[in-house]
Parts: sequence; C-alpha cells; structure tokens
Amino acid sequence: MLILEHFPDCNIEISNQDAIDSLELIDKANLIVSAIGSEGNIFEHFFSQLNDRPKIFTWFEADIAGQIIFTKSKIEDFNKLTSKIRVTKEEYISNLSKNDIGCNSMYTPYSFIDAENTVNHVARFITNFISKKGNLKEEVWTIFGDNELNKDKIEIEYQDSPAFSIKKRPLLGLSDD
Repeated sequence: MLILEHFPDCNIEISNQDAIDSLELIDKANLIVSAIGSEGNIFEHFFSQLNDRPKIFTWFEADIAGQIIFTKSKIEDFNKLTSKIRVTKEEYISNLSKNDIGCNSMYTPYSFIDAENTVNHVARFITNFISKKGNLKEEVWTIFGDNELNKDKIEIEYQDSPAFSIKKRPLLGLSDD
C-alpha cells in the first residue's frame, strides 16, 4: 500500500464486514475511510453519526464526478449533505446508478471520470491527515470528470467548472440544517 510505503509505522486495517460487526475495530480507529462507492449507503449513514472521530467518505457519481468529504463531526443528515454537493442533475441519478455502475455487477466504466485521479486525492487526504496529525479542515472535494462530455447531466451551477478539475469547499455551512 502506498500509505505504508511512506508511513511504515501506520497500522492499517481493512474490514469487509458490516459496520455493526466491525464496532471494535471502528472504536479504536484514528481515521475511518468509507469508500463504499456511492453516497447514501447505510454504512456511510452509520459512520456519519460518529462524533469526534475523523472520517473520510468517498464515492463516484458514475462518470460525472468523484466526491470526498472529510469531517471530524457528526453529520446529522448524510442524505441532505450529499444532495447539496451532488453534481449530477436529479433526473439522471437513478439512471446513472443503474446503468453506469452496473447494478452491483463488475461493470464499472470509470475511465471516463479518471477514477485514478479521485483515488489519488483520497490517498493525499489520508497522507495529509497522518503528516499533520489529524489537523485538517473539514472539507468537501469534488473531482470533476469530462464536463464537456457530460454537460447535459451536470447541475447548472457546476457546468462551468473546468473538466478534470477539483472544487474544494468548507464543510461548515454545507452540513448545517
């Protein structure tokens, strides 16, 4: 793992179990990374309720964008937060989830979004967290794919964002009710 190459003293544990079955592991974690794949998953809702525990949530909006949330706080309404940062127009959400993600099949055409770019930014967040001893701002990062190709599927407020760019925003205000 890239992180272990740079920080060999880290103890990284990966759990493929349900969150409820991983409570002991979660309880001793210094950082929780939820990379389940799409927003609104029950595990992300569970993790979002943990207060004073650093968490990174990351997922793809099909071939439109990648999302990263870093927080140490409890997120009262995770669905509301994800709807505020979503780039994809509402009318395309369920269609993209079913068709582009492949309904939980092995078909995942993320080359359009440059998935490696999003994964690298998640790794960057983790290495920053380690090197700065957790002293990071709570932020949302949106990593755009090819906005020209997807212009008709992107919310108007994001259509002028450059293709393959990153939009960074403070979490404060976005997560408030």
